[in-house]
Amino acid sequence: MFANRIFFPNRSNRLRRLGALVLILACTSAAADYVRYFKVTGGWAVTCWWDRVTDKENCSLESPPPSGDPGPGHSVVRIMETPADGLTVTIEIRGIADPRRPIHLEVDGTALPAAALDPAYMARWQGRQADALIAHWLKAGRAVLIWRDRNGGKKKKNINLQGLREALGDFRSNLRRRGVLGKF
Repeated sequence: MFANRIFFPNRSNRLRRLGALVLILACTSAAADYVRYFKVTGGWAVTCWWDRVTDKENCSLESPPPSGDPGPGHSVVRIMETPADGLTVTIEIRGIADPRRPIHLEVDGTALPAAALDPAYMARWQGRQADALIAHWLKAGRAVLIWRDRNGGKKKKNINLQGLREALGDFRSNLRRRGVLGKF
């Protein structure tokens, strides 16, 4: 409210709020990316945006769909394309995992290759490993993320596979439209 009094000292509260909102949006939009495409299918969202810094369009496939900051303990599965490695699958476990221990995935009870957590609590599968992981998910009835917390306790979280096939098709069509879809 302090900014409202400085910028709009003799206006009604409604005008002050509107002015503050316009000022905030003007300041933040100067460096913001532009979302060009967004679609939610089942538990997955395809987002394509224009990165003004690199002057390139990027796309990602993410589960669960973005909804603000869900806080610690929330995991995000993200699929993106990278020119050198093809697809990259990233799983982020926000702040609750032991970063010294790898995370594991099970698909229909079968263990898949583990991945180490980086300092940002993210694990990555790239290239052929990412392709194999996605292929397993497309055939699966159930996928489970398994990790250890800081006290050594074993934690599990189901990965929502509902809508993955359709969302992946949408993601790939957006990559084709951009001309970056190679072997996928």
